[in-house]
Amino acid sequence: MHHKITLTADRTLFSEYRNIPLLQFLGCAPSERLPKFIFDFLSPYAITEDGMPVKAPYDLRLVESLMANVAGRENVSVVTPKNISNYIDYDTQMVGISTMDPLGLGPVTMMFTNAGRQTGYTKFYFYELLRELNHIRNSGKKFKIVVGGPGAWQLEIRPSSVEELGIDHVIIGETEHVMPQIMDDIMQGSAEKIIKTRGYPEISQIPNIQGATMHGLLEMNRGCGRNCEYCAPNLRSARNLPIEHIMKNIDVNVKHGVTSVWAQSEDIFLYGLDDHRRMNPNWDALFELFSAIVNHDGVTHTNPTHGTISAPASNPEAFAKLSRIMKSGPDNIIGLQPGLETGSVRLAKSFMPRKALPFSDDEWPEVVFQGTKTLNENYWVPAYTAIMGLPGETKDDVLDTLRLIDRMEKELPESIGERAHWTVTVLSFVPMAALSSDEFFDVESQLTEERYYLLYRTWRHTILEVESLLPTVIKSPITKAFTYRFLKYGAKKLVDALADWGRNKGYDPERALTITA
Repeated sequence: MHHKITLTADRTLFSEYRNIPLLQFLGCAPSERLPKFIFDFLSPYAITEDGMPVKAPYDLRLVESLMANVAGRENVSVVTPKNISNYIDYDTQMVGISTMDPLGLGPVTMMFTNAGRQTGYTKFYFYELLRELNHIRNSGKKFKIVVGGPGAWQLEIRPSSVEELGIDHVIIGETEHVMPQIMDDIMQGSAEKIIKTRGYPEISQIPNIQGATMHGLLEMNRGCGRNCEYCAPNLRSARNLPIEHIMKNIDVNVKHGVTSVWAQSEDIFLYGLDDHRRMNPNWDALFELFSAIVNHDGVTHTNPTHGTISAPASNPEAFAKLSRIMKSGPDNIIGLQPGLETGSVRLAKSFMPRKALPFSDDEWPEVVFQGTKTLNENYWVPAYTAIMGLPGETKDDVLDTLRLIDRMEKELPESIGERAHWTVTVLSFVPMAALSSDEFFDVESQLTEERYYLLYRTWRHTILEVESLLPTVIKSPITKAFTYRFLKYGAKKLVDALADWGRNKGYDPERALTITA
């Protein structure tokens, strides 16, 4: 039986945010504070041809291939929310939605929206999309609304939202190995409201994409194995996609004019890993992977998404070779998102016992410092995350993180000069994985003086980076002329607001610069 299926994602996932580093997090900003016209200006919609997006989120492209195998290619459409009503008719049986942060419960959004007291744009646009779909359905078109993607867990823990939004089914987990059965169960009316898949697909079951992806993002490997207790990806089985599979996906992107490869991974330094006990990277596998990527016809740049900082710290020589392969340099800066999470050895031992490997937990602050130095020396810039409110966090734990940030800010420029660049974004603790039974951290009610200083110090440093680094990485003259000035102005206003917020609570923002002295 063939099913007619329309696939989409919320509006925040259908933009490349003018290719400005880290601006993808703009969707986490509160709609009450950031005017919609500014958000829309900074996040222009994906280009469409004949009403269909030329590029779409990678996970949506995966689902498109899976659905095409089940329902037939001619029966599957990938569309944007902007014109979705044109692609739903009386024969449409299902509308599938991929979502990253539907209820605004992600760590970044929870921090930016004051623990959900405001509405992040991810939630704003997800709700807007669901209202539109229910309006269409109320006109007499009988299709099922099915939601999946990395943020689907939020709907499981907020079942009232599933009913409120008229969602028929929520799929949680990897689906490549079970999609035909899920489709049959949904269409026959025998599927559960919350569908939690079991097991993991073999690499051979992960299909190649059939359309281009946003940002040129392509998957390299899945899973982790470092056993961080707060991290959901750690629960996934570790698998590597073969280089041949990745090259076929690059072929599709290049065919549509996408010349950059954003290498998606939970930790790129785990690609081809053999040493699971000590987590020493397989540098030869990394050399082979990125040599194939940069030498692929039409590719002009590659950039990994995530990676653990202990890897470059463990072998600066091998990392330098990898950087040469990737052609990093002053005109080709490479970004990376590692987790700093905490400067506290005590918390590192409690919640991320394998993150420092092949080093010991006791060396974690030094690993972060030396790893940052190695990245910077090779023209890489880490955008760290730190977690505020881990269970049992003390004043001393927060001060340890502040001490590490203070040391990086002062000593890295002394050591490597103008190459020293990094950011730290503080996130609210969100109960996931092994810590799912704990409580969300509430920045408003659980803020302490030390936590405030950590917030202020990290954002103050980010402003310094906006002023010094962004002009070198924004390539478009028009974007540089207008957007950079706006971001610089907005960043200053943010820090000013943070300072006023602290003073209203009785804290002195300037003490953030001296409290660890």
